[in-house]
Amino acid sequence: MLDLVIPRFHTGETLPSMLKRTAAINQLGPARSAARVLLNEAWRHIRADVPYGLGQIGSCLWDLFGDRMEVLFEHTLLNAFLVCMTPRQREKYLQRLSRRTKGCLLPVRLPITLSPSPFCEWYCPQCDAADIHTHRETWCRCIHVLPFVSRCTEHDEFLLNRLSFPSEAAERFVGNASQRDASIAFAKEMASILRTRCDDLSQFHVEEIHHLTELGYMQKGRVRRSELVGSFQRQFIHGFEDRRLSTLVSESHVLMSWLERLFRGHPLHPAHAALIRMLDIPARQVRSTIPKGTRLAPPSASDVERALQSAGSLCKAAKLLRAGRLQVERIARENGLRVTWRPKKIGPELQAQIAKLAYAGAQPVEIAQQLAISIPSVYRHLPKRSPARRSDSSLHVEALRQKTRAQIEAEAAAGSSMAELRRAQPELWLWAYRHDRTWLRNLSKYMPASERIQKQRPPRFPRHLIDALKVARQSEYDANRLPSRLTRHRVVRASGFSEYLGNKLIEQCAPEIAETFSEARRAHTTRRIRFGEQVFGLDVGVDAASVIAKCVRLRPETVSAQLGRQSGRANRSSNLKASVRAGAIGG
Repeated sequence: MLDLVIPRFHTGETLPSMLKRTAAINQLGPARSAARVLLNEAWRHIRADVPYGLGQIGSCLWDLFGDRMEVLFEHTLLNAFLVCMTPRQREKYLQRLSRRTKGCLLPVRLPITLSPSPFCEWYCPQCDAADIHTHRETWCRCIHVLPFVSRCTEHDEFLLNRLSFPSEAAERFVGNASQRDASIAFAKEMASILRTRCDDLSQFHVEEIHHLTELGYMQKGRVRRSELVGSFQRQFIHGFEDRRLSTLVSESHVLMSWLERLFRGHPLHPAHAALIRMLDIPARQVRSTIPKGTRLAPPSASDVERALQSAGSLCKAAKLLRAGRLQVERIARENGLRVTWRPKKIGPELQAQIAKLAYAGAQPVEIAQQLAISIPSVYRHLPKRSPARRSDSSLHVEALRQKTRAQIEAEAAAGSSMAELRRAQPELWLWAYRHDRTWLRNLSKYMPASERIQKQRPPRFPRHLIDALKVARQSEYDANRLPSRLTRHRVVRASGFSEYLGNKLIEQCAPEIAETFSEARRAHTTRRIRFGEQVFGLDVGVDAASVIAKCVRLRPETVSAQLGRQSGRANRSSNLKASVRAGAIGG
């Protein structure tokens, strides 16, 4: 590797202009050789955890190189990840690459390209100081932005946040000692894989498949993605302190979304090794948790052959492989495999026996018991004109009809209504409604009508508001000891409610309170009218009512009605006294 001086990549600068500047600074030849040297140097920086991604460098080199496929196969990880694809996916992807005239991105984005660039939220102070000393600027490191990582693997320091104060910077991941150790081990494992992922990928994949199979996360060439993520979550996400619950929820959400993105692209990713070594737990025989509707890779010919041999029929093999029946049949035909359908248990002789028993008047249940077959199969092969097919004229249905009528008539004789019968015995009512509807309608005319239960409407306001209003009314009454002072305005003001809410509570939810207010209002009105009579000394009449109304600020109708009631009571009392006096004299 040549010693190469790489200039700073300016914002908005294209890669060809950067190649020209690199060639001029290092006194290199044509741009093609400069691009090759720069690509090799960038790959070395990627291994050293410097954020030069292949998506940034490899996507703009098509004009400088003769063949774009040469760049992909020689200078990227395309060869390693083509192994993870099915033959059909591999063929389609290579055809799409060969048809493109412009640059294209890699099929799989490595963890190094998942880091936010150029801004990095989490950083290590010592790493930033070293980058400034070496490159005169800070670099964004992929291992710092991964979820579940709280310390720098090189300097063993807490990661700081550029968006928060220094006192709050070390609050990203705080747990007990075992969880902190797990976080540090996970970070070291990921850093190791990011640095050594391009050494020997074929051997790496073999070891990973073997380890996945031992732990029970590999089944028929597919990784149990949901089971792997669930085990990781159960072991390292749960069990934190309550005071860190908010940070835990956000961090676990980021981690789970990152893992789902990582596993959904392809089953064998280099970052699997970190999770697999962290999840060193005994293998468990559990069924696959792949959700329904997930599009899986088509099964291979060897898988189809083994499934056909073990299942015996095409439908059972398709269920075993979790694939479509037509897809499994097509793969079997293309590879020359023998396909057998499910053997039919009901042949011509059995169909003749079913028809003979049906015309003799046997019911489907009896036919199924005699011939040892299922009831749906009997219904499927019943003749159209057999008595069992015509359920309205069947003897069995007629017997059931008579039995049902007797039960319903007994319920009607006991005084039950049709609604009560429907609620008490829904199956009996439903059978009669389906098979004997006319008789049921005629009977309902003579059955007692159902009584509708009027539901009590709950109060529109909670009970505690009414209780608070009663307490305020009692306290106001105890403070004044005068019914005339017990007005709505005083009680509502003492309760603390608004005028609208207090009046609604009094009118709709507390009738006893409203009655108290009406009594207090009448007593206060009577006292004011008496005061007017004492002041003016007028006799009862229309003029007296108008004068008193102006004095005590009441309506004339109210005063005249009150004076009329008082005069009526006075006349009755005088008549009573006169009758008592007359009786005493006569005696």
